[in-house]
Amino acid sequence: MRPADSWRDYELLDATNHNRLERWGQTLLIRPDPQVIWKNDETSPLWAKADAVYYRSAKGGGQWNYHKKLPQKWQIHWNDLTLIVSPTGFKHTGVFPEQAVNWAWYQEKIRQAGRPIRVLNLFGYTGGATLACLAAGASVTHVDASKGMVQWARENAEASGIALSAIVAHHFHKPMIFAKKAKSDNIEGGLYQSDIFSYTYKKKVTLLVSKEWLSADDKVLIIDDFMANGEAMRGLCDIVNAAGATLVGIGCAVEKGFQGGGDRLRAAGVNLKSLAIIESAEPGNIVFRGED
Repeated sequence: MRPADSWRDYELLDATNHNRLERWGQTLLIRPDPQVIWKNDETSPLWAKADAVYYRSAKGGGQWNYHKKLPQKWQIHWNDLTLIVSPTGFKHTGVFPEQAVNWAWYQEKIRQAGRPIRVLNLFGYTGGATLACLAAGASVTHVDASKGMVQWARENAEASGIALSAIVAHHFHKPMIFAKKAKSDNIEGGLYQSDIFSYTYKKKVTLLVSKEWLSADDKVLIIDDFMANGEAMRGLCDIVNAAGATLVGIGCAVEKGFQGGGDRLRAAGVNLKSLAIIESAEPGNIVFRGED
């Protein structure tokens, strides 16, 4: 048995009498599970503090009983992937957390293959496995019979910041690597790393790339969906330089020009192109660079 123990934002806290008590980020949920056939005392005090409980109906289906107002959806993280959680009418949340052990296994096999890998995910659901494979550098075709699930997968890809880089890698038929913000069990060997300050989280963050995936023979195009102060880009440039690789450029979807990160990189000689540069942003008025 391989435990799915690489989560930070999910935790199975307790299970008894056909129910499981789980932590999804900061939210506590109780959901029915027919596999929980044992009956123990509910020793954890968190059972009484659950934010919502799902009750099955004798007529089929069921409903959530909310003990506090919850957002319709919120985000959790597995390694550097961002996944959207939303309690559904059929008890599920959009994520099967036990599958994380398989996601890590897929990533290991893809990275060890030494050749381009193409994946056909025929039960794509909300895209956990798809995003894990994309993050490992594979090209993935995601299939699901439910349009709602396909849209959910798109939103997960956008939340993970992986969609744009995956499209670029696929277009140029090149592998894609992910810079991680925390060391995980599937990273072995030496690491390139760079300390940056995250203005989003208001703290220092260390970017990590395995030395196995980046060498002096590589030519690197950095892709991101959003740039403000440019700290993450600076850190990635430092990692490319430390590897002795060649930085051919940076591509960004949206740049906050008024925060100066992009202009500082350009002044340092970096070939940076952004699809849109926001020159100023005030309530009800956004001005893009180049506009009068």
